[in-house]
Amino acid sequence: MKTNRIYGPPGTGKTTYLLNVVEELLARGATPERIGYTTFTKAGALEALDRACVKFAKAPESFPFFKTVHALCYKAGTQRKVLGYDDYKKISENLGMPITYASNSQDGIVSATYRGDYIMQIYQLSRVKMQDVTTVFNSMPAFMDVSLPEIANFIEHYEEYKRFHKKQDFTDMLSDFVLNNRPLDVDYLIIDEAQDIKPLEWAALDVMGANAAEIWLGGDDDQCIHSWAGSSVDELLERRVDDDIVLTKSYRVPQAVHALANETIKKVSVRADKEYRPKDAEGSVQWIDDVYDLNIGDGSWFFLARNKTFLQQYEQFCNNSSLLYNNPTSRSNKMADMCKVICNWETLISGGLIFGSEAKRIYKHLKNRERVDHGAKKLIDSFLDDEELIDIQRLKNEFGLLWSQSWETAFINLSLEEKERLEAIEAKYGFDKAPDITINTIHGSKGKEAENVVLMLDMTRKTFQAYQEQPDNEHRVFYVGMTRAIENLYIIHPSTNMSYAVY
Repeated sequence: MKTNRIYGPPGTGKTTYLLNVVEELLARGATPERIGYTTFTKAGALEALDRACVKFAKAPESFPFFKTVHALCYKAGTQRKVLGYDDYKKISENLGMPITYASNSQDGIVSATYRGDYIMQIYQLSRVKMQDVTTVFNSMPAFMDVSLPEIANFIEHYEEYKRFHKKQDFTDMLSDFVLNNRPLDVDYLIIDEAQDIKPLEWAALDVMGANAAEIWLGGDDDQCIHSWAGSSVDELLERRVDDDIVLTKSYRVPQAVHALANETIKKVSVRADKEYRPKDAEGSVQWIDDVYDLNIGDGSWFFLARNKTFLQQYEQFCNNSSLLYNNPTSRSNKMADMCKVICNWETLISGGLIFGSEAKRIYKHLKNRERVDHGAKKLIDSFLDDEELIDIQRLKNEFGLLWSQSWETAFINLSLEEKERLEAIEAKYGFDKAPDITINTIHGSKGKEAENVVLMLDMTRKTFQAYQEQPDNEHRVFYVGMTRAIENLYIIHPSTNMSYAVY
């Protein structure tokens, strides 16, 4: 087995490189169903699948192994039902312990609203890091006063609940796959975003590729910002490989931003030393005192902060300035959410494919019985996998969809004011581009880019304390934030003493 490691600094076209590998394999006589392509996120897997289908003029079914690690494990496993909201509610009631299962934090630091969440995070971290619970418990910040016996009681009840109801969680998909030890029936395996892979995922990937003739690992240790969730650069850096390739030209990062970002990432104590060139454009790095100093013009904008709590300042600015924005971390951002729903609806009625999760979101907005059959929403929730691609004909045949006309007639639950705003957005931007402004944490922006990036340096107390103890993590985080910029980077002078030190 030959293993290749591809380091792809920001904007150097790592995914394009890996898809070119697919093209080369197909040219050598490989068939699509013998090629595996997996990545850290569902969005990344979908992008690779979409681009492969377009590039090679093939249907999605031609690439059955283009999926996330979890999806590949689920496909090869028992496909037991996955624990959902109602299950966690029952577990919470049985234990007398509140659980929201909000275990993922876009702040990049574990945050627990309730006691049950904190214990769940400790348990799941121990599983994905393949460490005993005591080790993880002792390494965690003491957000709440919980004890090891309390954690043990929780684990016993949680595992018994899954056994009794014959259900699984996402970590079970990985651990069961490793335990069964059945490699994928592929000749080639391509792994993207390898810097974000956790130890248990690495174990699953080792099983997947055990019979492969060649493996490609694409990633960038400098962009590993999910250590809080168990990711580690160690495996990517230390794995024995036959060939190392560094992509040396960024097609995103301009010269001024590249210079500052390079100074930032060189502060990291342990990293693969790699050099890459910026694009030819100069770009700019500008320091401002306040977000109100900005002159918002054309182009795309990212308003980024280290912690979610600071995003309210950006929202207030946009609301005061009558600017439409998208904030993926906010549940109240209805206009931006509806833009996505309508965009997916238009993809459907024009004959395209969407994910099952996107179809379920559409169904939630189809309120009238003339648009979706009675009981169809329960049907689609129960029998359509979130990561499964589906078209409108199958939704009609199997999941009770009755409507295929324009969004204005489909989503009749919208108020007149909401409808008028959406029509204005459609006229000005088109739903596939609106809104131009995205407010997000740095973690939430990873893998994305904008012409203009506004970066706040302030941190919460917990993050600042972690920064003092383990500065490398924050160097990587702010490096990622800086390198989202295609043209201009605006850095807001910190308003507190708890902030990242650029210089």
